[in-house]
Amino acid sequence: MVNSEQADYGKVKRMNYRVVVPQGITDGELISMFKEVTPRKCDEITIWCYLSREEINQYKPYTVAMVEKTRKTAVRITRR
Repeated sequence: MVNSEQADYGKVKRMNYRVVVPQGITDGELISMFKEVTPRKCDEITIWCYLSREEINQYKPYTVAMVEKTRKTAVRITRR
């Protein structure tokens, strides 16, 4: 994990993470990582996955995948 941030929007607690993952990471591995970092008291969680720390430092959008869960959705994976 490179960084994380927590935001509270009234009754909604949100966590965002930026992580470096290996090329070729599987959906199963992304789900396992998601479960590992998910705090129980959060309503919404987003993990942006990159191939390198440099991509994060350059403020690029995720380059591998985005894993997210909201109050209204199950865990979803969006890939680039």
